[in-house]
Amino acid sequence: MSVWTDTVGAINYENISGDKIAGKDLGEMVSYEEVHLGKSTKLPMGSEGSLQYKIEDNTVTFFGGCRDVDELDDHIEYFENLLKDARVWDASITLYNIYEMAQISFHNAFGITITRKKFKR
Repeated sequence: MSVWTDTVGAINYENISGDKIAGKDLGEMVSYEEVHLGKSTKLPMGSEGSLQYKIEDNTVTFFGGCRDVDELDDHIEYFENLLKDARVWDASITLYNIYEMAQISFHNAFGITITRKKFKR
C-alpha cells in the first residue's frame, strides 16, 4: 500500500510583493517525469513529484501529496526553515498521512508552534 503525505497551508509575508517571494528559494516544483529523470529540489518530495505552491500577492499557498513518504520530519524541517525568515507575518500548515498529523502555526509576535499526533495502527 502506498503512503501519501498530504500538505495544505499558507505563509503570509509582511509588506512584500509576490515577485520578491518568488525570488526567495522556496524550491523548484518537480513533476512526476522529472523525479524519474533524477531531478531534486528543496521542496518536500515523494516518488511522484514535489509539493506544489502558488504565489499570490504576499501569500504562498502550499498543497499536494507526496507518495511513499511515511515520516513528516522532512516536511516539518522544510517549513521550520521557511518560517525563520524575518519577513514572515504568519502561517498555518497542516501535514498528515495514515500514521500521523502535524499542525504548524506561526505568528511573528509569538513564534512557532508544532503539534503532532500519532495515529493508532
